[in-house]
This record gives sequence, structure tokens and C-alpha cells, in this order.
Amino acid sequence: MNVRAAAATHFPDPVDVLRSNWANAPRLLVLLLLCLCLLCAASLRILWGAEGTNDAMGRLLGGDFVAFWAAGKAFLSGEPILPYNLDWFARFTQQLVGEHAPRLAFNNPPTFYFLAIPLGLMPFLPALAIWLAGSYAALVLVIRRQLHNTPSMALIALALAAYPGIYGNGLQGQTGFLLAAVFGGALLTLDSRPVVSGLLFALLAWKPQFGLLVPIALFAGKRWTVIFSAAGFGIVLGLVSVVMSGIASWTAFLQEMSEMRELLLNKGVIGYHLMQSLFGALRLYNVPLGIAYPVQIVFSAAIAVLVWRVWAGNADARLKQTALLTGSLLISPYFLDYDLVMTAPAIALLVSYGLDKGFGPWEQTGLALAFICPPLARFATFFLGLPLGLMCVGLLFTFSLLKAQAEPEQR
Repeated sequence: MNVRAAAATHFPDPVDVLRSNWANAPRLLVLLLLCLCLLCAASLRILWGAEGTNDAMGRLLGGDFVAFWAAGKAFLSGEPILPYNLDWFARFTQQLVGEHAPRLAFNNPPTFYFLAIPLGLMPFLPALAIWLAGSYAALVLVIRRQLHNTPSMALIALALAAYPGIYGNGLQGQTGFLLAAVFGGALLTLDSRPVVSGLLFALLAWKPQFGLLVPIALFAGKRWTVIFSAAGFGIVLGLVSVVMSGIASWTAFLQEMSEMRELLLNKGVIGYHLMQSLFGALRLYNVPLGIAYPVQIVFSAAIAVLVWRVWAGNADARLKQTALLTGSLLISPYFLDYDLVMTAPAIALLVSYGLDKGFGPWEQTGLALAFICPPLARFATFFLGLPLGLMCVGLLFTFSLLKAQAEPEQR
């Protein structure tokens, strides 16, 4: 027998394996256990030897979270406008947690005070723990509901415990868990509780860059109850925030947004390697602003048209929701690595659909790559110049479009 032929018999081509439906239960178990071990090891490296509010390397635990917590403190001390002053806020956070406080901006609208005030009532570490645990628990509830008909709930539970996105968002104390939970919850209740869905969409106003596609999708799908509910709750939340913090807080917020656009997008002060958007990738390669902005605008317009077409058609609801989740990331020029957690409900939706209808070529490999992407994205961009986050989100978006086109009669 030919030796090469025998080897081919026992060792299949890796490309063919990755293209196929390789993700059986034993393989998934091994991969998820490996992710869990790496997640635990990385977390121990940060927490073992931590002193006070600083981690083992002397950095503030959950660094970005201090902006939300300090904004709550400022509001409670009668200063709801000053958090939008960059210099004042930097001094204020240092007074609260010491010199290790990173220089951060509070760049959320005044409606975010609804969350910041309860956090500001607590000491820093308990507030951070409740923030991360509570927001991730909400995301877990959404994903478990999305996958409630999955045969192996034990594997789903392991995947949720081993999800690599826990590390990146947890390390930075950011809003990724909450954003994914609110957006996913709004889509989950779209049919069963449209008024609740509208309320959850209204809450997305504290991340306005990711809510731009929502009205387009809802109008295309003729979701009138959700639209009116979202508009009504949005107006109420806005008016309550004006009563709480004054119209001047909104003026200060809008002024700060102009400053932050100049600093973050035009000058890239935080580093373009942290951005996972098309705009960020272009700027990373030194494409001039005069080209990067128009390219991002044309790209975003194309994404909006595609989302409209999917939502106006008869595709399966899970594909529509995946397109909206991933498209909402793609259209924003300011899309950072911790925002990749928003792909978690999108992955769950595609897994649910694949278990019902079958997985296409490369799909299981693409879903696995998107699953492990969040903590790897910034390193791939920084060291390799590879916009891994953009690629993974684009891959999920493409999967949803291709499947929606292949089964136009499904609802």
C-alpha cells in the first residue's frame, strides 16, 4: 500500500476538517475545558497578590469601571455636570482611588446616571463585583433563553463559564456584558413582550453608537408596538434625566462628545489597535482621515441597506437578530475590543439556528473563532496589524446574510 495514501487515510487534511462539521461533544468539551483553564490562569495572574483596589501589577482593578463609579459619586455630591469636564474628572477620580486611577472620561449620556448612582452608593470593590457579576448574570439568562432547546445544556453551561470575553471585559470593568444583555434581551422579547422590548431598546441610548440600526430594522420589520414603546420610554428617560441632572448636563455631554471625537477618532489617543472597526483598521495603517471617514460611511450605509433587506424579508428571526447585532458593531467607527462581548448572543443565535437547520461549510470554525476572539483582538491588532475583531464580526454578519438568502421562506 502506498505510504502517502495510507497517511492520507489516517490524517485528514486540516483544511477539510475545519471546513466540515467537526464540533462534536467530546471535541467541544476539550476546547471549553482548555478555555476555562486559561481563563482561570489569566484571572489568577491579575488577582493573586492584589492589594486594596490594585491588582497584582499595581493597576486599578477593573480600571475603566472607576469612571462609572466616580460619576455616581459626583452626582451624589451635587456635581452632575462636572464629570463631563475631563480635567476635573481626572482629579476627582484620583482623589477617590489614588494615583493609580487611569485618566478616563465619563462619556455616557446623563441617562447613565440611573446606573451610576446606585454604584456610587457603595465602596469601590463591592460596586465593581456587583457590576460585573450582575451584568454577566443578565447576559447568561439571555443566552440560556436563546438556547433553551439545545440538547446539551451542560455544554452550554460550561461554555458560559469558560467564555473568554469574561477576561477582557472583566479586566477593564466595562459595559460589554450589560450592552450584550440589554440588546439581546430586547431581541428576545421582540415578539412575546414588545413593550418590554421597546424599553430595553430605549435603554441602549447610553451607547448611542450601537443603536443606530435599531430603528432601521424595526421599521423594516414593521414592529410598530416596539417602535412606539422605545420612543415613549426614550422620551420619559430623557425627561427624567433632565429633572435629575438639569439640561446643562446634556449640553456638557454633547460638548464633551465633540472633544472625545477629536481625541479618540481623529488623534487616536487610546491607540487605534484597541479599535476593531473598519475606521480603526484604516487609521492603524495610516490612511488619512479624509479617506478613512468616507470609507467607513459608505461601508456603514451598505450594512444598513443589508440589515433593512433582511428585516423586511421572511428570513428566520434568529438570522434577522444576528444581522442586527453584528451590523450594529460594524457600522460604528468607535468599536473597541470589549464591545466584542456583544457577539455572544449573536453566536448563540447562530448555534440555535444551526442545530435546527444544519451548519454550513466553515460555520462551526467561524463560530469557534468568534467565541475566543474578545481577549485576542487587541493583541492581534497591535502585534500583527490584523483586525481580528472586525473580521470575526464580519464573518458572523456574513453567515446571517447567506443563510437568510438561502431560506427566504423561513420566519
